Amino acid sequence: ADAAKDIPETLERHYQWNLHMTTNWDSDGVLQAYLNGLAHAYDPHTDYFSAPHAEDFKIGMNLGLFGIGAQLTEDDGYCTIHSLVPGGPAAKSKQLNEKDRIVKVAQGDKPAVDVVDMDLEKVVQQIRGPKGTEVRLTISPAMDRSALKVVTFTRDEIKLEDSAAKAKLVEFPDGRRIGII
Repeated sequence: ADAAKDIPETLERHYQWNLHMTTNWDSDGVLQAYLNGLAHAYDPHTDYFSAPHAEDFKIGMNLGLFGIGAQLTEDDGYCTIHSLVPGGPAAKSKQLNEKDRIVKVAQGDKPAVDVVDMDLEKVVQQIRGPKGTEVRLTISPAMDRSALKVVTFTRDEIKLEDSAAKAKLVEFPDGRRIGII
């Protein structure tokens, strides 16, 4: 019964967030939406990649990137740690945990930028960077949201082996073989 009462509030919050994100597109976001729609009109299998999306595609193909090794998600306007990549700077530091929120990002010794209500793609662009460079994150820990802490990481190469395609050949006693990708 309580879940049914929360539905209108959850839907309203979801629609307000979508409206906020759509009305705050920059010129690159508008251009990408237009060119992607145009490309789909001529061929549904063709996409337009803006520079950040092309970089994401390249990362997916190379199975590696330079960053801190945290997989992020958006949660009610907050950039939230979804998981940590084993062996990455974030996991090695033991200073980040799942469900921690990133509220500010700073490059090296530059001032921190507030990333609350910022598009997740833009937050990710700020956290990624050249190997060996420093990034400072202001974190709101999941255990105590009021206790903000600043954590400094040196970006490193993150291998994404778990995303690689895997193949397996299964042989049955009757001689049939099935390939699984």
